[in-house]
Amino acid sequence: YSVTGVQTCALPIFQVAEADTPLMQAFQEGKVRSWRRGEAASGAFGELMESLEARELLCAPLEFENTAFGVVALLNREARAFDQSQTQLLRVLATQAGVILEIGRLHRLVAGERSKLSAALQSLSGGVLMTDPAGQITMLNPLAAAWLDLQPEQAMGTSFRELASMAFTGLLEESLGTTDTVAGEIELKSGEAENFVQVRVDSMVDPEGRVLGKVAVMNDVTELRRIERMKTDFVSTVSHELRTPLTSIKAFARTLLREDVEWPRPKQVEFLHIIDTQCDRLTRLISDLLDISRIESGRALKLRWDEVNLADILASVAEEQRSYSGRHELTLELPEQLPRVAADRDKVAQIATNLVSNAIKYSPAGGQIHIKVSEESDRLIISVRDEGIGIPEDKLPSLFSRFYQVDSSSTRKIGGTGIGLFLVKHLTEAHGGEVWVESIPEAGSTFYFSLPKLTVAEREAQLSEG
Repeated sequence: YSVTGVQTCALPIFQVAEADTPLMQAFQEGKVRSWRRGEAASGAFGELMESLEARELLCAPLEFENTAFGVVALLNREARAFDQSQTQLLRVLATQAGVILEIGRLHRLVAGERSKLSAALQSLSGGVLMTDPAGQITMLNPLAAAWLDLQPEQAMGTSFRELASMAFTGLLEESLGTTDTVAGEIELKSGEAENFVQVRVDSMVDPEGRVLGKVAVMNDVTELRRIERMKTDFVSTVSHELRTPLTSIKAFARTLLREDVEWPRPKQVEFLHIIDTQCDRLTRLISDLLDISRIESGRALKLRWDEVNLADILASVAEEQRSYSGRHELTLELPEQLPRVAADRDKVAQIATNLVSNAIKYSPAGGQIHIKVSEESDRLIISVRDEGIGIPEDKLPSLFSRFYQVDSSSTRKIGGTGIGLFLVKHLTEAHGGEVWVESIPEAGSTFYFSLPKLTVAEREAQLSEG
């Protein structure tokens, strides 16, 4: 022990667990305890005192709010004994050290919780912005910063009133006068990106009711609004698509029923053929709508498995589609030996009909439409190539989405329901195949779908295995 300084040395590690040692007594009793050479010192404690050449040991508990969590010990190697002032000094030191250590523990705990909260806020799929009662920004996560076009480091401590989005600042301003929730939907632009964002502003209130600030939670509803808009357009388009064949059927049926005109047999056949064609068109549209309804409700498509002749199906589709356009040349290219595959004949015809009718529709100037089947080791690949208006590359990833239609001056004139390719994708996948497209704007498109080369027994075994 030295009055003018503290000597330090490396200590061996001891597990001192004996209850009759001053270390354990100070911890358990919450009082200063001492030991002097000559007193009993057995076990690990005795070894420790011997190794340190200790003459005297003074132990005080480290406490906070009357709860001990450790012991501080003062060691004397000199002949002179500890006096009362040194004992008091150790007691004061232990008390202050206990407070400091507890503050350190709480600081680490708070820092850990703050780190967890920060990590959670950073990884949220929505935007979060917090302010103090005066409206100064105290926290915002990366998504909120991106939507509001802010640099997080620069935004901290600035007023929310300095934000560029008037709609967002308006909601925060409105929330300042109340503790009630303020909510709204705003449009945010960041560069070329445009987002529709739902904002909910709540007050952060302590147990005494004091407002500590505001927290604004933002959720991106852009995709939801896009689908709602597409559904609205879809209902309008389907109404038009249903009305068109019905109008033709009604008009030609009334024409045939006229009693004041004696229609010659060839003309009657012509009118009846138009009615029949429009009924087929109506049937296909209703069938598509029923399949879409089944897919949207999460029900599996019902397939009637059979080993089908793909050549017959495609030839029938081509022949049917030729009757709808005189400006297009439909050609069919098939391998000499085409194996039968497990499929639903009607659904495969539905896939091919959708693709060929699209090829006709989006080739308004006419041209060749080529249907080809190629064979690989484990599948058949069917392609439909046209010489139409083509599809921009940035539109291709969304092409098979529900209700999706390429928005351009060319496609707006043509129209359509936006469900055909969505249905093609699901029907193909229900067969265990894939669908994809290649396209060059103003040069044409080629749509592909594949069917596995399986027998009905192999397909059913595959389905039963899940």
